[in-house]
Amino acid sequence: MSEQKKRADRADKAVKEKRITIVFKLLVQGYQHKQIYESLRAQEKDKPANERLWDISYRAFRHYCQLAKEQISKHAKYEREYYLGRGICRLDEIYAKFYSQGNYRDAMIAEEKLEKLLQLGGTNISIDSKIFDSNLPTQLENLTYYNENEKDSEHTKQLW
Repeated sequence: MSEQKKRADRADKAVKEKRITIVFKLLVQGYQHKQIYESLRAQEKDKPANERLWDISYRAFRHYCQLAKEQISKHAKYEREYYLGRGICRLDEIYAKFYSQGNYRDAMIAEEKLEKLLQLGGTNISIDSKIFDSNLPTQLENLTYYNENEKDSEHTKQLW
């Protein structure tokens, strides 16, 4: 490749990056595509043709908008992963601290927060749940246990 071609490619890359950066900043500020395009074109109408950065079609401009949006998405993904990771580490430390102190109530709260952060759902069993309204034995004489030593079909014996 000739030296001129290499310089032209580097210049094109520099111009492309400059355009993407400008569009990125304006999109983040909340401007719409059409507003950005018209504003940038209006700012350059008095400049000589060789100095105009935005003497491009609207279709080409939309391509720069797409590239800028991809950068915004990459940035957001990185930020989300960073804050998610940081939150997980903090909640793990809080859980370990409370659990080692024997503060199981607060350890459980930290674990629930972690589950919520990770959108795991958790078990959400409360005392009011229908599980506790079923026909559970209420007196000790009604409780039975499984006897592993028995080989018959009778697997349970009375506790009392």
